[in-house]
Amino acid sequence: MKLCSDSPIAKAERLVQLRKLAKLTRKDMAQLVGVAVSTYKGWENARFGGIPAKRASLLADMLQIEGIQTSTDWLTCGTGDLPKKILCHQISQFQEAVSSDKPSSPETIEQLRIKAELEFFCNNNNWETLSLTVADDAMAPYFLLGDIVAGIKIPSNNIDEVLGLNCIVRTKNNKILLRQIQKSNTKNLFTLLCTNINSKQQFILQDVELTDIAPIVWLRKNTTSLLKNFHKK
Repeated sequence: MKLCSDSPIAKAERLVQLRKLAKLTRKDMAQLVGVAVSTYKGWENARFGGIPAKRASLLADMLQIEGIQTSTDWLTCGTGDLPKKILCHQISQFQEAVSSDKPSSPETIEQLRIKAELEFFCNNNNWETLSLTVADDAMAPYFLLGDIVAGIKIPSNNIDEVLGLNCIVRTKNNKILLRQIQKSNTKNLFTLLCTNINSKQQFILQDVELTDIAPIVWLRKNTTSLLKNFHKK
């Protein structure tokens, strides 16, 4: 059994390791857990007792969005599984499912195949990507509930090129949305639009500060679900 290593130095080393795996800056990590950059730097420098358990738990949850799987136990004590890119793990699940003697359902195979494709897309673009499973009807009829979309993050000086396009965006408070982007009257802020005027989602979000923008370049639909809906008609 692995012993707990909860010294500030050990926690700092693991935090640096995790940040490098996620390919994030210290500022990015600080924003994920809602602290000042100076506080986060202190954790990486083994000050303040290292990252506290409450912030470690929040960081583990937020890093799911970045495609990284870790745990509070590993961050604070060094116990449990090492951090890993989630989709790499899902590729192995897919390979096991299709080669297993016990057949998996078509739905399971389809979901794992899509996740494997998404893994390839993200790896091929050095993980400078954003991805999202559509959870509402805000962008219907172009993007429907359950669709999986992904895009490549653009540099801030290329923002004019994506105005009017459908993009995955990350807001300053780390909310991931799929919306059409327009300029705002306020400098460095944006207007986000839905395409479905009948959606229950707020149709216009004005003066939104964005930290990441990724135009949609990858889309996968669950063909098994589409076939089920077709046969119901």
